[in-house]
Amino acid sequence: RAERAATGKNEELEATLAQNKILLAEATWNGSGTAEQAVAFIDAIPSRFRNWEFGFLKRKYRGAFASLAESGEEITCVAFSPDGRRIATGSRDHRVRVWDTQKETCLLELKGHHATVLSVCFSPDGKRIASAASDLSVRIWDSMSPTCLHELKHEQTVHQVCFSPDGSRLASCGGEGFMFKKHKP
Repeated sequence: RAERAATGKNEELEATLAQNKILLAEATWNGSGTAEQAVAFIDAIPSRFRNWEFGFLKRKYRGAFASLAESGEEITCVAFSPDGRRIATGSRDHRVRVWDTQKETCLLELKGHHATVLSVCFSPDGKRIASAASDLSVRIWDSMSPTCLHELKHEQTVHQVCFSPDGSRLASCGGEGFMFKKHKP
């Protein structure tokens, strides 16, 4: 019985040590350490304690992820263009940004919302972007210029927006339900 209790306590201590190695890896990465040092902390975690964060952090430290945050504001939503060459992001600074995925640069900044952007999506042909925000609006933009083509108003915060597969309709939802609007491409 005492041996079982000691084994349980040892397992608990090893789990805590594994969590601390994750914290050390992140502190190393975010501080003045190198990617190799951060990976060394992650690699030291016993396999039985490796969860989703093990692979995620390893990819992060080895450069598999690109950071497109230029504004310093929290990015709240993201969507790929149909061809995968661009990414649209929405953020707390009320803006939608369009990024080049190869050059990792901002191509376009879309201004018009007056509150946090909560959802973005490209039309199936990639020519338009729809965005929804907590300012009760949905905006449809030209994806190649800073032009707002259309604005729809909700009565409450708009949480999600998406185009139909053929691009002729737009659905959006908020606190009061959902809106389904015919849209001319």
